[in-house]
Amino acid sequence: MGFKKTVFAFLSVLFSVASISPFTSFWAIAQTEDTSRTKVQNESEHQSEAEIEVMILGTLHLTGGGKDAVNSKVQDYLTPKGQEEIRQVLDHLQSFEPDKIMLELDLEHEDAFNEKYKAYLQGKHKLSVNERQQFGMRLAKRLGHERLYAIDFDSFLDYRPALAAANELGQEHLLKQIDGLTDQIRATIDAEEGLSLIEILARINADDQKLQRKIFLAIAQMGTVEDPQGALQILTWWQRNMVIFARAAQYAKPGDKILIVFGSGHKDILEEFFRDAPGFKLVSPLPYLK
Repeated sequence: MGFKKTVFAFLSVLFSVASISPFTSFWAIAQTEDTSRTKVQNESEHQSEAEIEVMILGTLHLTGGGKDAVNSKVQDYLTPKGQEEIRQVLDHLQSFEPDKIMLELDLEHEDAFNEKYKAYLQGKHKLSVNERQQFGMRLAKRLGHERLYAIDFDSFLDYRPALAAANELGQEHLLKQIDGLTDQIRATIDAEEGLSLIEILARINADDQKLQRKIFLAIAQMGTVEDPQGALQILTWWQRNMVIFARAAQYAKPGDKILIVFGSGHKDILEEFFRDAPGFKLVSPLPYLK
């Protein structure tokens, strides 16, 4: 009985404190609300000014290559016509005036890449056709940046075992989903034929169908409850993009404007991360591509 009385007494005190504390805090806030209003407003304005503005430019691979299941058909962007189309894109992006440009480049290659960038600034490096150099280096030079930032994370995504498991298990509805979504991606790419580069980028960055993510979510369902092969393999995609997000956030400082140039398949998931993370403000590239 003594033990029960002690517990009861303890709980009575606990609930008594819990019930009083919120009202006490509220009363204290109410008393100081008028006198602190200006301070709160100033702090709010300061926090707003300190937001990190993030523009994510989803791009095709200018080489036409890449590791995607379906790759874009591209012209030779080293021709005078191709270089003029890239110049037009840079003219538009430059008005965003990013403080940092971050690229689809593995961290271990960052130093070597920036050495090439320094050589380019000195007129000693001829740019290759990939978007890291054509967009990244050329825009960084215009803006007077000393370096560019590598934020990619090497995480090999091999979903062939999941497809094999789906075939073996008779998960034909998932395989048909993937075929249909892949056909939609091909149709989207075919519709880009004859468009200028800035028009293609505008289409890519306006696309809200999230076709690649839908493919991955179909793959994630492959396998069994006991052996969810698809989900375990597709985890690497989320892992990769989470590290990309983290590295970009770690490089950025309050008040920065950052431009992230990445393959279009990364765009929607990275935007989701930055949209939900406190301290960041997403900026659409679309007004800058028109």
